[in-house]
Amino acid sequence: SNNDNNFAYYKSEYHKKNIEFNRFVIDRLQKLIINSNYKVMFYSPLKAYSLMEEFPELSHHLISINEKMILNILNDKIHTRIWMKNHITTPNSITLHGNECTYEYLTKIFNCDEFVIQERFSAGGLGTHLLTKENKNIISKMLSNKEYLISKYIEHSASVNLHIFITKENVIVFPGSIQLIDYRNNQYIYSGADFCAYKYIDENYKNKLYLQSKKIGNILKELGYLGICGIDYLISNDNVYFVELNPRFQASTILLNLELSNRKLPSIHQMQFDVLKPYTLNEIKTLEELDINYSFYKYGNNLYQDIDMYNYQMTLLENTNETYQILYDGYDRQNIFDNKYLFSVIFNGNISSFVSDN
Repeated sequence: SNNDNNFAYYKSEYHKKNIEFNRFVIDRLQKLIINSNYKVMFYSPLKAYSLMEEFPELSHHLISINEKMILNILNDKIHTRIWMKNHITTPNSITLHGNECTYEYLTKIFNCDEFVIQERFSAGGLGTHLLTKENKNIISKMLSNKEYLISKYIEHSASVNLHIFITKENVIVFPGSIQLIDYRNNQYIYSGADFCAYKYIDENYKNKLYLQSKKIGNILKELGYLGICGIDYLISNDNVYFVELNPRFQASTILLNLELSNRKLPSIHQMQFDVLKPYTLNEIKTLEELDINYSFYKYGNNLYQDIDMYNYQMTLLENTNETYQILYDGYDRQNIFDNKYLFSVIFNGNISSFVSDN
């Protein structure tokens, strides 16, 4: 809206003049924090470090930020997969440079014909590709000197995300969500989260996810990491597979915050601000047993050629008996910005079956 202290790149002169987003952020921050007591918290802390190269003064205003070295380690999908393999179950994976990778070689190594290829650094599903016999040509797009993480494709699986919050004394594991994944242009694109659906998965899965998340949290705590972190898993055939870490707020953090607000509890962002605060066992129990009845579907990153497909899906959703409250967050049925990440619809209800069926 650009009202009060909200500043939107897409409603600024920067966007109209095609000035890069980083420049917009730096200029905004300079105006806000110069000669002031303002403090700054980033959705993705590594972005702060990249901006500090051009805006060193920012370092004096940052709060609740982990060391750059730790963030680099945790954002590295290849490193974390190899590291966590020593502690918990991970998908069967290998690393190859682009010039080493052929479809025939992979079928021989894995004894299967479908594979997931991930770039070392990526987010939101961008950089995660499905390789099959029908689309072998994507290998030709792999850079010869770049290293990739390659895993056997796990059929009949669901993608799960959990927030953990690491303090100096404890690891808090929040209830998880089923991740809504759209398959587009041979990539798996993150398109939302369903906390309601998570409640209905088998207790055996939930117990394993909880224990593995505690274990990972304690490993990160020993490394010196504090605050919010997301963990992605795959669940399939009674197995829980660690996939990757997200050392930042998650797209689904908004839904946790909605429920925390309902209970008059501090938001995840407030918890991050007070990251050194100790928690009692009762406080941890309350946070870990939240009943989150929200889901959201993201209007995302050129997933469809135009907005008509989203409008069609929203019409179906509005007419289904399963949905009884919808909060539109920037979605106006007309928006056609190139980057649509922030435009979403939040549901008070379960939408996994709706999205997968339609």
